[in-house]
Parts: sequence; structure tokens; C-alpha cells
Amino acid sequence: MQNVKFDRLRYLESVMTEGSIRKAAEKLAVPPSAVSRQIQTLEQETGLTLFERLATGVAPTGAAEHLLDYYRVCMAQWENLEHQLSALRDLQTGSVSLAVSEGLIGPLTEEILWHFHRRYPHVRISVQMKATAEIVEAVENGAVHIGLAYSPPHTERIRFHANAKHHVVAAVSPRHPLARQKGDITFGRAISYPFATMPAVYGLGRLIEAVAAAENLRFGPTFRANTLDMLKRFAIEGLGVSFVTDFSIMDEVAAGKLIGRRIDHPMLGNQYARVLVKADRLLSHAATELLQWIETRLSVFNPTADLGEAIC
Repeated sequence: MQNVKFDRLRYLESVMTEGSIRKAAEKLAVPPSAVSRQIQTLEQETGLTLFERLATGVAPTGAAEHLLDYYRVCMAQWENLEHQLSALRDLQTGSVSLAVSEGLIGPLTEEILWHFHRRYPHVRISVQMKATAEIVEAVENGAVHIGLAYSPPHTERIRFHANAKHHVVAAVSPRHPLARQKGDITFGRAISYPFATMPAVYGLGRLIEAVAAAENLRFGPTFRANTLDMLKRFAIEGLGVSFVTDFSIMDEVAAGKLIGRRIDHPMLGNQYARVLVKADRLLSHAATELLQWIETRLSVFNPTADLGEAIC
């Protein structure tokens, strides 16, 4: 073990995260042969088999899991050192990684990240768009510093730093029959039309399925998509109802392209946008600064934000 080069563990982490040599090579922007050589050398240095080669990719062994834990502990300690040094350099260097739900990407970039980058041009920022379950996992295992997700589950390893309640609405074209109805609609009425939703791995999709189960209603989406853009386009085309949050369709409502009908169900009024960090992680100075910006400047967490007159 004393001959293992620490940088080689970066290749191990990429292969374990991506599930294959090819995908790890794409992420690292190196040839697959280079990744294979690093893994083979690492196995020689440790005297252990780190991956089982499968037809669909590779599967890590227990030894690989231990090495990954070691690598991440070392990286966390290195970040702690960077935190102290970065503070001395007045935030002139550093890096921050984020995992973000699609519906929060727009406001995060326009209201926070571009301004933060101009203020601290030497801080490296990495943003990944992920499903809620993936965001929670990335924060818990230390793969990212900060997560922004819709309705993530409470766990002991996650700490919430900001919360904002949004409503799930039935988004429809102004030409749709539901657009002319006054007042809230029932969930059963909403799904009596063709409707679109997200897969259950996403917080929004999981919530819609849970409501259908609670109401003992037959659940048969016409269309599933893992992007809000597709759900909004489904509704704009007049093809049916899309279940989205009121915040996510503000621009389309303002432009007269969509109308959001509130749904008379308590579970659908409790969709929370949350900021997540790992409970026991000491954030770098750069990550702490960006976290503060998100908490205090992002409109998502502004309870007075105008969600438009057509959300009703």
C-alpha cells in the first residue's frame, strides 16, 4: 500500500461512479486504455482485485469500496486544508461542486452563479443536473458540496440550509378545458385527462405517484419525461396536463403560454425546494461563501416571489 500513488485513486472513483471504463474515460477526458492501465497498476500496487469485469461494465469489489472511502476521507481533509488556506487568500482560489434539480438550474445560474463568478473569477464551479435521489446520494457520499433539490427525504447524514414551499400544479394550455375552470381542481379531475409526469426517481414524480396511491386512483401517465422542459412542452402543445411546480412555470405563465391550476390535495401543497449539505462535512471557504449567497439571494427561497396571476 505504501507504493500506491494517490492520484491513481481518482481513476478508481470515476470508474466506480460511472460504472464502466468507457464512461469514466469520457468524464476524465482520457482514452479508455489510460483508465484501464491506471486500474491495473492500482491492482498490482495493492495486490487486490478491485473490479469484476462484466458484459455490461464493471462491478467494484469490497477492496475497491475501502479504497474509495480512504480516497474521499483524504479529499475531505485536503479540502479542510484548502479551506484554511483559501481564507488566508481572501477567496481568490478554491472549487465548489453542486448537484441541482432541473427546475432550480435557471434561477441558480442567472441570479447566483454568474454574479459569483464575476466576483470570484478564480473559484472553479461544477454543476450537475440530477434527480432528487441522485442529489441526496451525491451529497451524502461527499461527491458534491451543495445540493438543491425538490422534496428530498430527511436523513441523518443531510442538513437542510434553506427551504421554500412550492405548490404542485396542473399546467395546461390556455385552450385546455381546465383553464376555464374556477377555483382549485381535484387530483382525480386532473388525471382524468391525458397527463405527463416525471419518473419516480425524481421528487416530483414520486410525489404524484404517492398521491394517486393515497387516493386509490388508477395511475396511467400518457407521457413521462425526466426534464421539466418536455413536460412544459407537452402542456403548451395542448396535449394534456403536466404536473409541475408553480415556480417552474413562472415564465410560461407570464408569457400566456400556460396556466397552472392549483390542486385540492394537502400533499401537493407541500413540495419543498431545499438546500442540502452533508451533516458532518466542513465546507471549504469558497463553498461556504456560495452557500451563503444561495440562502440569501436566490429568489426560490423568497416567500414574496410573484408566481403570476394565472396560478390559481
